[in-house]
Amino acid sequence: MRAFGIAFLLAASSCGGSKTIPVPDLAESLHAQQEFQPIRAKWEHTDTQGRKALAQVLERHTRVHAADPTAHTATAMLGLVALLEDDHDKAGRLAAKVMLGSEGATKDMALVTLGAVARRRGNAAQALKILSPLFGKIVDPCARGILNEEIALAAIQAGKLDDAVKYLRGWIVRANEEEKADVERRVAALVEMLPKGPLVGLIDGAYGTDEMKSSLVRITARRLAAIAIETRDSVLARLLISKAGPILGDRADDVARVAARGAAIRLEANTVGLLVSQRDGEPRRRALDVAEGLAIALGLPGSTARLVTRDDQGDAARIDEALALLNADGAAVIVAGVDPREANAAFDYAERTGVPMILLRPPDRIIDPKGPVFVVGDAPLATRKALVDAASAAGKQRVALLVGDRDESDAPPPGTDGGVVAVQPCGAPIDFARASGATALLIDAGPLCARDAADASGLTIALGLDGPAGLPARFRARAGRFPISTGSAGGDADLETFFSRGTEPPSWWAGLGHDAGKLAWAAVKGLPDRVANDSQALSDRKTRLATSISTADALLWTTSSHGFAGGRVLPRDITVVEKEGTDRSDHPSAPRAPKR
Repeated sequence: MRAFGIAFLLAASSCGGSKTIPVPDLAESLHAQQEFQPIRAKWEHTDTQGRKALAQVLERHTRVHAADPTAHTATAMLGLVALLEDDHDKAGRLAAKVMLGSEGATKDMALVTLGAVARRRGNAAQALKILSPLFGKIVDPCARGILNEEIALAAIQAGKLDDAVKYLRGWIVRANEEEKADVERRVAALVEMLPKGPLVGLIDGAYGTDEMKSSLVRITARRLAAIAIETRDSVLARLLISKAGPILGDRADDVARVAARGAAIRLEANTVGLLVSQRDGEPRRRALDVAEGLAIALGLPGSTARLVTRDDQGDAARIDEALALLNADGAAVIVAGVDPREANAAFDYAERTGVPMILLRPPDRIIDPKGPVFVVGDAPLATRKALVDAASAAGKQRVALLVGDRDESDAPPPGTDGGVVAVQPCGAPIDFARASGATALLIDAGPLCARDAADASGLTIALGLDGPAGLPARFRARAGRFPISTGSAGGDADLETFFSRGTEPPSWWAGLGHDAGKLAWAAVKGLPDRVANDSQALSDRKTRLATSISTADALLWTTSSHGFAGGRVLPRDITVVEKEGTDRSDHPSAPRAPKR
């Protein structure tokens, strides 16, 4: 009997960290002790259902050994079982019975039951009064788990939110490895009930300490991230990015987008931003090509330039947030606009913020000749009209049109007198061209689509500016150095660098990225370090950048012009070159049409 009591006291002294060590009611009868030991062992090493299953055994023990102190402990356990079964009346009666005994571990178990009953009956203040002295003191695993959860709930219901955080912190810190996962799950459920104020206090208090690695801080940070995203709270989002960024996990980007909405615009020297698209198909291909050309123009890697990129997460509706993020990252000039939707959204952002924007496609807006928006690309309809007109003049009166982006296939080029008889995006069966009765196929799409379509159509081919240089075509659009053939650097250092990295010539979109990069770099590389942070200084900086872009002079790929020449739209002459002998009958890889 003595050995049993000492062993339990040693176990009690190792838990809780309290100056007062709760002790159990020790058996006075050897027979009672021998019966109760396996009951207690099961009680301490089972789950809720297992403890409920012990009810009959505990009741028997209280009857058979009513005079032994172990019956007192069994009664306290039965009170906890009644609590687990939500029988609050029974739990209260059994706990009150135990309270008649002496101070100690058994009475503490009863106090947990009484505190829980008080909380569940709506008296959170009374529950806190009962439970607070027990926090960190209880040894019994069942009572300890109930105490930790009930005291946190009582603090929340009583409006003692800072105390609730304190209780959650103590609960999760004291959890052993066996119960850690379950405790984290239960703590996370309680954290969901807390407003942002005390949770922000926890992050602030833990910042810069080892506690930032704790599971509670991680749980709290993710809860705050959800609040910031749901409520679009840019102040909270910026706090999370600055203090808890590494532990936000897969919510980091969403929080950063919210943070950018309220972040100050930073126009840093040497910094260019690029909006890329994670949407499938042509926008993604164009964005990758633009990034390649832009990096060449900025001399990356190896120069002092800094290129920051953000993507729209595959959602066109989030373009505005991505642009704001680029400014928060320090982008002084932003390059964007791989399709009409992106160009229009970027135009609106630039007009609203005054941030210099270089668009790769013209927007459906009027360009302010003194505004922050610059356009390096051409509207595709103008190029298509020139090609259709050239084909028509050569006797190809019926033209089918294949375009890179479905958004651009809504209508044929205007003013072509019905020459376009069918329009489809890349990926459509090429039979549409023959079925329409077309005698020529105008391909205004990227290299891969152009090659596949030309090989399969068997028609006279007309290629837009993005068509590959080596593909035979009767009609081809030309502008600046395009189409560029492999190895035709012609003393252009940037082209030599491009060819040194691979064998494929740059695409039209790589060329647009290059030209946008050259003109942006001319502006940002001369930008002085920012010293003032007031609105007037920011406005002056934007004006200076816009002026530098408009007057920049550089060797470009997509035009013979060297810059905007003080304007906002890059001058470009687009011509159509006709090459005889490239009809379907002279195309070696194209199927021949049957003779009539």
